Amino acid sequence: MKTKESIISEYQQEVKEKDTNYANLQAKQEKLSQVREQIEAELKERLTLTQAKIKGLETQLLNLAKQKLTKQKEAQKLVNQLEEK
Repeated sequence: MKTKESIISEYQQEVKEKDTNYANLQAKQEKLSQVREQIEAELKERLTLTQAKIKGLETQLLNLAKQKLTKQKEAQKLVNQLEEK
């Protein structure tokens, strides 16, 4: 049969183990929180860069379309001039 002291000792040991486990869980949670924040920051930066790249490509595409239209108009002018002669 267990003595009062041994029961108290076992209980104290269990409490100590639970406290240690809780502290370990808190440390792991903090580490995960830091990793999550870092990943979110990296994703936000990538999104910003991707959006800037898309905007640049859209601008290039618009400029190419304008150039094409200008060249088509110039070509039509030349055709019209040749037809008039």
